[in-house]
Amino acid sequence: NLGVVHQSKLLSWEKGLPSRVEMKNLLLSENQAVYRLEILRFIEEQPLSVTTTIMPEEEVPQLEIYLQEFKSLYQIMLDHYQLRPVRSRSIFQASLPILRHAKILEIPESIPIIQIESLMKHPSGNPIEYSIARIRGDMHKCLVEF
Repeated sequence: NLGVVHQSKLLSWEKGLPSRVEMKNLLLSENQAVYRLEILRFIEEQPLSVTTTIMPEEEVPQLEIYLQEFKSLYQIMLDHYQLRPVRSRSIFQASLPILRHAKILEIPESIPIIQIESLMKHPSGNPIEYSIARIRGDMHKCLVEF
């Protein structure tokens, strides 16, 4: 909306069983499959954030079909599943990146990141997405309005 060139790139995806943290946040049992996506977002061709997103397979069955020409996860969710997740909570924490994330974000390990752990729900209240975003501290400003 601000006229800034932005894009997303799907780095990887997998389908598997949830971790304990994922089960707790998404209210899943240990045998309910999830999709895990790692998405890199750019602003003006500079890496800004790397996000791990976890969604129950039952909410987005056969998601891999739509990942071939990935541009926007939320566009896929809207176009193919008629889903409009609503943010339920976000936890913000400053930290230093692990080496892998520093390399992906093209920053030294000494540059702080802002980690945002979020839970998204259906408008009805059921959890649909749990994510952890790692955002470059040197390129991020956050505004929270109440």
